[in-house]
Amino acid sequence: MIGENRAQEIVANVALPCVAAVAESTGDTSLFAKAKAQYDALPPTPTNSVMRLASQQLFGRANNANVYANTGRRQHGLMQVFQDFCLNDKSACAQCQFPDLARQWRNGSKPCAA
Repeated sequence: MIGENRAQEIVANVALPCVAAVAESTGDTSLFAKAKAQYDALPPTPTNSVMRLASQQLFGRANNANVYANTGRRQHGLMQVFQDFCLNDKSACAQCQFPDLARQWRNGSKPCAA
């Protein structure tokens, strides 16, 4: 009834976070590690319009989504950055804080996201 891509999204967005939350709340470090390993190993889903727009905004070219978001985990990260920064930035990128935060992170500090 559902396709392979939708099933993968359910696993990534519902099942694994639920398992990880239960494992964390019960102190089951082995189960938590298994859920995290499964999440880390998720393959990317096909590129969609959100991924293409996020890549265009953050990397300058829509086709870079396949280069930078080449795992399910990285795709989720790219979508989160897009939601946190691109959708909330009313300055059309002129005052975006993400490049500075990424630079600070790369240099070893732990910046707080706005």
